[in-house]
Amino acid sequence: MGSLQSLVVKEVKELVRDPKILIGVILMPLIMFPVMGQSISISQKSVMQAMITASFAIYDEDQGQEATELKDYLYRNNTVITV
Repeated sequence: MGSLQSLVVKEVKELVRDPKILIGVILMPLIMFPVMGQSISISQKSVMQAMITASFAIYDEDQGQEATELKDYLYRNNTVITV
């Protein structure tokens, strides 16, 4: 374990000495992760809004059980349906 510990100590010293590496390894993730999280959150909100306001057209020729169940499910979820 001694060689691993000395390797870790050496790498940490190199990180502290070179500010360019310090910026790339520590500061960039601290900036990028919140930005990426916010962009994903905004994207999810827009998708949810699109799902809420979605409207569907159903062409039901046979008046079968599956089509009836689908229409009932969509009506229960307040979805705009054109039959």
